[in-house]
This record gives sequence, structure tokens and C-alpha cells, in this order.
Amino acid sequence: MGAEQKKFATTALRPVSSSLMAAVYLIAYLCSMAGAQEARLVILPDGGNLIRPVGANIVLTCKGEVPDPELISNLRWLGPDGRDLPNGDSGEADNSRISSEELVSDVGRILFIKGLQEADSGKYTCSAVYTSSQRLEAHVNLTTIVGITWEDAPTEQSAIFGQPYKVRCVVRANPPATIDWQKNGVGFTTNNHYVIENDGVLIREVSLEDDTYFTCRARVQTTGQLEDRRIRVEVFIPPEFIREPVNTSIVEGEGGFMECQASGKPDPVYTWLDRNNQNLNLNRERFIVDEQTGRLTIIDAKRTDEGEIKCLVENRAGKIEKTAFLKVIMKPVVVEYLNASGIMGREVSLTCKASGDPLPEVTFLKEGTLIPYTIGVQNSDDRIIVDTSREGEYAQARLVIRDLMRSDDGLYACIAKNNGGNYTKNGHITVEFPPSFALTPMREAWSWDNHLVNLTCRAESIPNATISWFLNGRNLENDYNILTNAFNGESTITVTPIDLSYYGTYRCLAMNIHGKDEHAIELREARAPGPLLQTKFETITATTITFNFIGPMDNGGLPIEAFAVQYKLAGQVWEEKPLQRVWPVGGHNQYDLHDSISHASTDIPYILENLEPQTIYSFRFAAKNQVGYGEWSREETHTMPKRAAPEEPYIIAKTENKVVSTPYPDRYELLWSAPPNNGEPIDYFEVAYYPVRNTSAGLIEAGQLVRTQVPYPANVRFEMKNLKADTIYRIELRAHNVIGFSAPAEILLRTAKDAAAVELGTTTTALPRETASPSQPQSKTIPYVIIGVIVAILVFIALIIDVSCYFVNKKGLIYIICNRSGRTKGSGRKGSNKNSALMDKDEHNDEKTPLREVTVEFQDASRDPPKEVQQQKQQTAQVDQPSPTLIKALRFAGGKLHKNPVTARWPTNNPHNTGLLATDDRSIGRGPTSREPHQPLNRRFEPLHSDI
Repeated sequence: MGAEQKKFATTALRPVSSSLMAAVYLIAYLCSMAGAQEARLVILPDGGNLIRPVGANIVLTCKGEVPDPELISNLRWLGPDGRDLPNGDSGEADNSRISSEELVSDVGRILFIKGLQEADSGKYTCSAVYTSSQRLEAHVNLTTIVGITWEDAPTEQSAIFGQPYKVRCVVRANPPATIDWQKNGVGFTTNNHYVIENDGVLIREVSLEDDTYFTCRARVQTTGQLEDRRIRVEVFIPPEFIREPVNTSIVEGEGGFMECQASGKPDPVYTWLDRNNQNLNLNRERFIVDEQTGRLTIIDAKRTDEGEIKCLVENRAGKIEKTAFLKVIMKPVVVEYLNASGIMGREVSLTCKASGDPLPEVTFLKEGTLIPYTIGVQNSDDRIIVDTSREGEYAQARLVIRDLMRSDDGLYACIAKNNGGNYTKNGHITVEFPPSFALTPMREAWSWDNHLVNLTCRAESIPNATISWFLNGRNLENDYNILTNAFNGESTITVTPIDLSYYGTYRCLAMNIHGKDEHAIELREARAPGPLLQTKFETITATTITFNFIGPMDNGGLPIEAFAVQYKLAGQVWEEKPLQRVWPVGGHNQYDLHDSISHASTDIPYILENLEPQTIYSFRFAAKNQVGYGEWSREETHTMPKRAAPEEPYIIAKTENKVVSTPYPDRYELLWSAPPNNGEPIDYFEVAYYPVRNTSAGLIEAGQLVRTQVPYPANVRFEMKNLKADTIYRIELRAHNVIGFSAPAEILLRTAKDAAAVELGTTTTALPRETASPSQPQSKTIPYVIIGVIVAILVFIALIIDVSCYFVNKKGLIYIICNRSGRTKGSGRKGSNKNSALMDKDEHNDEKTPLREVTVEFQDASRDPPKEVQQQKQQTAQVDQPSPTLIKALRFAGGKLHKNPVTARWPTNNPHNTGLLATDDRSIGRGPTSREPHQPLNRRFEPLHSDI
């Protein structure tokens, strides 16, 4: 009996009821006996059969279920072959896949199997001994299975277009797996294009549609395992030439390329091989291969590069190749070309030899011509012949010129030409000839008062000639008064004419081996010029005189260099050092008696300045050459005018039919030149302008008049702004000094059409005229208009005649009315004389009429008007006015009442007024020195030219 049984018996024998204790003891004993009969081993996991996949790890636990675990011994695991499995407790299974270990917390043993293999299948036994006599065993059947394994099923596969290909999918499984296929997710079976086999799908002929995804699906029914493999099939296309290499020529030393382009998938790789099968891709200094297009670029081609060049194109689907010939062209080179000399009238030849591959064409070109000579006799000159030949590795040409002339002398280019380019080398033909003085222009020279003079003669000759000088048959080589200098065919002697014997004919004699020639130069004695033929006083102002001269008939043998004037005050004598002014002739040009143009006015005027007004001067004139001044002219006396208003300015503008056109619709820049100031400086210019329109009665005002003062000498230009488009403006320009205003310069300006009018395509060829409204019956009004115009013209003519009689002959209706009015009002003789004086003063006033002022503008708005203007305003207020009777008569005769008296004017001293008839409204009797810019004006013009 064991210890537990004894303990149980002892406990059962405790002092209790004897019967009860006996029963308990009996029952316990019987139970322990029953437990000893049921001792066994249990394997976990529970179950007699285990199925595990190959490669998996498994652990089996064997435990003893016995009453007394301490009685279990020799507990071990046995393999399918009945042998003990390695014991891990003793270190036997350190490196074994299969080992066992004892349980630490219980009675039992654990079996470890790592990386199950198919051979591991079988019956495993757990064995033990209980109570040294009872053998206990437990068994488990382990079955290994092979899971779905992709042995040969790459996910990326490639096929060649047009060829058969098997999409590989080899599966290993135990139990065996069932395979099916899908293409782009759609299942398929064996057909005309695909054949499903155990190891994959055979594509009978690969097409571009096979460039897609295939799915290989494997399943095992017994295990329920399912796996699929997505395979990308890429269809490769063998390379095919798009652009084959062709025979190519490249000039030596230059670059070029050879094409070799192909298609294919994947992109093909290009390899170029030379005639020695050397890979040109490796020589990147002179050969560059474009990986995309296959182009071979050749840099600095050499003669050794010539030969067959192979282009090899390949990719994973295949390869192709093509051979072409590379020709290296040698540039032409002239290897021999020598100069030649010939005598005029004879024959000469030039020979030129050149090399190159291919052999070049050789010809000649004379300097200064554009067309090379052709082979054979030249059509333009049958004296010249060109022939060519081949001499070994050289091309040769010969230029022959017969009957040489001096014009044949010069450079001749030998031109060698082939596909590689041109080569030019110059050769020279020298034509030898006797001396000639054809290019010696000097035939006379002048000297005076021992002045040195150079005499030069140039002898053309080949070879150079020897030149000798003679005077009156005497060789001058040893004359000490003559210096000789010779250089390159030119000889110059410097003569000092110490006496008259050195004046005469000098001869220079030139000699060479082919002949001689001589040239004569006359040395004459120069003198001062003769008197001027005429002196003209062109323009006289208060302080200046502008002259013009007609030169003397005798210039003394030398060109006239200048004109001079001497002037003095009246009463002085010429010996008292009079004032003098000298002008170079024409500013810079010398006066030549034989040039008729020089007798007229020159480009630069001869102006004498800084004279005193109202002063009497005496003038005399002379011409000057290198010898000195000629004879002074007879004395001329002139009285300078008094200081006055400036002369009329000159407007710089290009007119057409008396009208200036501007390309701008709203502005115009007025330019002018300043006139003589008549003794007082010009302080400003006055610009006045206003729009006009053209009617059947002439130009009339059509807008506001604007006056502007432009300071001077700061400006001689003024920009008119804010003008109306397609409008005619009358512009008046006057110069001002302290004396007063100049006569006005006038122009008419037409502005351009505005942009809107241009877009509408409107055109105007004449000034717009006022016409009757279309709604009015013109047919009835025309006769009355004509009658009214005729009556108005007759009245106007009568008025003009009467006014003329009044001022010229002191007769006429106006004269009578004025006299009666004067007597009636008792103005007295003094008043009448004043009015007459005023009218006489106005009668002699031929100045142009100022415009009626509306607004006044100053370019410098910050400054006040000049003091002269303010003073003139005060003076104007003090001028006497004409009689009221005259004013009434003029108003009645004009048919229209005006605020101011009217004076009819016909300006005659302004070229810009041609064709205009002006009527001024200004005060009578105001002279040119009292013109006031702020006077009202009404002016109308007679019709202009019909083309405006």
C-alpha cells in the first residue's frame, strides 16, 4: 500500500463510530484499487490524427494520468520508425529539428518538430512505465501536407511578338492542386490561341493583345486551400529600321552625322562599329551616339575615319544591323601658284596646281570682278585663255593673257573648288611698261616774294623710272635753290624763286628700260586779286547789313580766300585805321573765278554787325588771296535806319495750296526762324490762332482766338494743343522788341481727322462750306442769293473806291461827311489836322493787321506780361480816335455795325497772304511802332484756292 493509502487508513481509523470508520476505510481502499487499474498517457492536442502542412512547426505534449505520478518512469517519445526521438534535456537535440523535453510543472514530456517535412509523416508514440511493471503508451498519427507552392511562376514575364510563348505557372501541392487561368480577370480555357498545360499557358503566336495581365489560380479541394498568382506578360517587339544609315560624305576637319533610327520594344540600343569592328560608342571625344534616335555625330572628321560603318540595333526581342560607307572629303589646297611678269604688248601666263579628294575644279578670278574665268577663250576678252589638266594627284589650270595691257596688271585669284569647299590663293601679274605722266594733274603753280613752292610730277612705270628736272634746258640737279625729293615714282622739287629767272617752264624727264616720257609745269608769279566786280547790299537793318559779292575777274593766279570790308564813320579818313571785317568765301569754300556759282550768293551770308542806328557809314570792299588783299573798291556811303520793330519772322513749314497739314488731330508744333531785330533785341514772339471755315463768301472765323507769348531767345517753337480735328486754323506769328511788333507771318493749318472719323472712312478733299439744309427749297432761294451777293459786291466795291479817294485825293462821300461833321461839331482846324495826320499815318502803314484777341496765354504762367506791353497799353489809350462822322459813314457803308471803326487793308508784303483779302477792325492812325497785341479784330478772307 502506498503512503496515500496509509494516510487514508489512519484517518479512517480515527476514533469515531467503529462501524462508520470501517465502512469509509473500505470504500477508500476499493477506490484506490480501481484508480490503479485506469493509469494512462494522454497526448495533446487531443485526437488520434493530426494534419499539418509541410514547413509548419508542431508541438505534442504527453501527460500521464495516474493516481501517483511519482510512480511513472522512463517517459519518452518514439518516432514513426520506433526509435527514440532526441532528448533535449540531455543536450542530444541541440541542432535537431525534432526534440523532446520534460514538463517542468507536471508529469509529462513535450515533443517539438520544427519545419515539418513530408518524411515527418507517421505514427508518433509516447511510452512510459508505471509502478515499475505497467507499460503505458499513447499514439498520434501525424500527416503532413504540401501547401500550394509557386515553383516556377514569375510575376513578370516577357514574350516576343509573333512567336509562341508559354506563360509559366508550375505549382506544387500535396494533395495536388487544380489549376485554372484568367486573362484580365476573365477566365478562359484551351482555344485556338491559348493551350492550357500543366506547367503554364502556351500562346501559339504572341500578339499585342497578349501584352496584359494573366492570373494563375490554384486550389486544393481536400484542404480548401486557394492561391492565385498575377503574372504581367510584356510583349517585346524586335527592332525594325525607321531610318537606315546611308552612304555619307563629310569634309575633313569638319563635323557630320549618320542616321540610324529603329523602333522596337523595349527601346533598342544602338552600337556603331567602324571598319575594324571597333566600338565607336567608346570614343566620346569625336563620336557621339544619341541613345534615343541612334544618330552618330562625328566631330573633326579625319581621313582615317573613311570606310564602312556598321549600325547595330538590338533589344531583348532581337537585333538588326546595317552597313553604310563614310566618305571623308579632303578640302582643296593650292599647292603651287607663282607670280608672273610680262611686258606690255606681249604674252604672260599663270599656272595653279591644287590637291583634294575629289580632285577640285580650278579656275581664276581677277580682283575687282565678280565672275570667274571659264575654261577656254573668254567671250568678254579673246586675249584671255584658261586651260585645265590633271597631273597625278593634282589638278592644274593655266591662265594665258596675250597682248598685255596695263589694265591686266593686278591680282588674280586661283580658286580650287570641290564638295569640301573652296580654296583661294592670290597671284600677281606685273605688266612692265615705259614711263607715263598721265596721272600728274599739276600743270601750273604760283609763287611770289620768295615763297617756297612745290612742283610734283608722278611718273607711272614698271620698273620705276628715274626722274630728272630741267628749267629752260638746264638740269636742276645741282641748283642750291632747288631741293629734290623722290619716292616711289614721285618726284617733288621745292623752288625758292629768288629772282624772275626761276619763273618759267619746268620739265621732268622719266626714263626706265622700256622708254621715257616728260611733263611740263609752268611756274608763274602770283599777285593780289583785282577789284570786285560788284557788291550788293542785300538786307539793311538798324544795326546790321547783309552783303553779297561778285568776285574779281582777275584772281591773281590764286583762289580767292576771303572778302573784306572796311568801314568808317562819315568825316573820318581811311588812313585812320578804319574798322574791318573779313569773311571766308562761302564759309569754307575758296572762290574760283571759273566757277559761275561762286559769283552768286553763298550758303553762309556775309553779315556786318554791331553798327549804330541812324549813323552814316562809308564802306569799301576787296578780295583776298594768299598774296594779300586786292584793290579796294570805291567808297560807298549808307545811312543806317533808326531802331524799329523786328523784321517779319519766317515760319518753317511745308505748304500745299497755301495750307500746312499736320498728321495729328489735336496738336501742331509751330517752328520759325528769328528775323533781324532792327537794333533792339527780340524779347518774345506772339503766336495767335483761331479756327476758320470756308464758305462761298470766303474764310470766316469759326471759333475762339488764342494768343500766346513765347519767350526769346529761349524758344523758336511753340506747340499748339487742344485743337479740333479736321479743322482749318489761321496762324499768325509776330516778333516783338521794345519798339513794337513785326509784321505778322501767316499760314493756314489743317488738322488731321480724329480716329473715329478715320474708322468710319470719311474723307474730305476741300474745306467744308456751309450749305443750305436739305429740307429747304434751294431752287427758289438761289436766285435771291445770287442777287444779294451781286449787290453786296457792288456796294463793297463802291465803298473801297470811296475810301481810296478819301485817303489818296481827299475826295469822295466819306471825305465830305468827315469835313461837314468836323465843322458842325466845331472840332476846329487843329482837330481836323490831327485826324488828317492820323489818317495819313495809317495810309502809309503797310504792316499786316494783327488778329482780334479773345484770350491771352503765356508759356510761363508765373510771370507777368513784359513791361513793354504794359507801357504800350498806356500809350494806346492816349492815341486820338477818328471823328464819329467817319465812324458812322464806315458803319453804314459796310452794312454791318461794329464796335470799332473799320479800315480796309490789302497786305502786300507777306507771301503767305496771296489769295487772301483781309478786313481789319482796329484803331485808325496807329503806326507800326504802337501796335498793341490786345486789340479786337474781325477779319474775313476771300475764297481760297478751290483745291483746298
